[in-house]
Amino acid sequence: MFALLCVLSSSASAQSASRSVGTTAGGRLIDGVELVDTPAHHGNGRAARWGTAELVELIDGATAAVQRAVPGTPSVATGDLSRRRGGRAPPHASHRSGRDADIGFYYLGREGEPLRAQRFVRLLWSGRCASQGGLECRLDARRTWRLMAALVRGRSRVQYILIAPHIRQLLLAEATRVGADQDTVARFRLVTSPIRGSREHVNHMHLRIYCAPDDRPRCADEGPLHPWYEFTPGTPEEFVARARERGQRMLAAEVAREAVDRAQRERALARRQRALDRVAAQRQARLDRIARAQARRTAAAEAAGQARAERIARANARRAASVAAASQARAERIAQARARRAAASEAQERRSDARGARHAAAAARGHASPRAEAPSRSERIARHRARAAAEEAERARRLAAYRALAEARRQEVAANREARRVAYRAREAELARADQERRDRWAAHVAASTEE
Repeated sequence: MFALLCVLSSSASAQSASRSVGTTAGGRLIDGVELVDTPAHHGNGRAARWGTAELVELIDGATAAVQRAVPGTPSVATGDLSRRRGGRAPPHASHRSGRDADIGFYYLGREGEPLRAQRFVRLLWSGRCASQGGLECRLDARRTWRLMAALVRGRSRVQYILIAPHIRQLLLAEATRVGADQDTVARFRLVTSPIRGSREHVNHMHLRIYCAPDDRPRCADEGPLHPWYEFTPGTPEEFVARARERGQRMLAAEVAREAVDRAQRERALARRQRALDRVAAQRQARLDRIARAQARRTAAAEAAGQARAERIARANARRAASVAAASQARAERIAQARARRAAASEAQERRSDARGARHAAAAARGHASPRAEAPSRSERIARHRARAAAEEAERARRLAAYRALAEARRQEVAANREARRVAYRAREAELARADQERRDRWAAHVAASTEE
């Protein structure tokens, strides 16, 4: 930075009542004009609200132009200009001669609605607002770019607009999106070119204008002098030509630097996209491996289940055959026992008949039978049959109980097998849901990374 004191007086026809004296860091203000609140802008509570007539007119006109261009635009916050008579304006190092102003940005709310911010709000690299007591917002690049364009186009006196580099890139991206005029974009690039102090301006812009021709030579401009700088009438043509040539070189250098930065950003984006593609391919390969492993586990589980079902079926068949063989053997043993009991009964009946015959013969001979009180044959047969029937009923009851127990055991085995099959299928479904959730989360992460 170098100090350039214009020593030629001005004979401009239009005279301004306000006067900026000295430099922005060591001057004062005479007959300053107060920046009063309008529907297009409002103060943020600071006391230094005075500037030159040219600065106040520029702010009023630019903010009003934004509201005319974009209906529904809320007022934008404005901060310090200069004190009423200029001089020191803590905590600022400049803001002393009425040619500096702090202006906020336009913001959008959570749902994309225009938001009126009472104070300056810090913006992150993504364009979102830093946490401000629960306030959720982001940069309104559309309206903020229109404000920048209104400040720099035409016969502008703007020398600097200090903003953080990441906000500058967001606004240049918006200018590219809307197809802004190249001359306006070139001017914006030049006045916002990063210099010392730019990085600190993350919640507002610092606007500085050149001295009005009426205020020279007492008002001192500091370089650089941009191509649109309004020289004092009578300035030597050679000096004007050299100054304009320097300004054009600065503009060309800024455009070239912006092209280099854009190429670097594009290469960085390409590298990032390739990295994201590699990550996506690795994730897809991992998901494929997981799917194949899952398929193998499912096939193995199905084969194991089928083998187990076959083993259970064979065991059930063996048990059924064993039960049938045992039942058959028991039935044969029962039949044999019945045959033996029947043969014994017949032998007993024959012996009883023989005794009866002997008793009858003895009675005929006049001898009393020693067993006259013994039960008759029919009673013995009846008792024997009753015992046989009771034994048969008991055997039938035991056989039925055995068969019921065998059937209950078979049903229990079948129920356990079905429960294990259902549990296995539920586990497989749970694993499939968990895998799908992991895939969805990863896809969302990749999409969010791509959007950033």
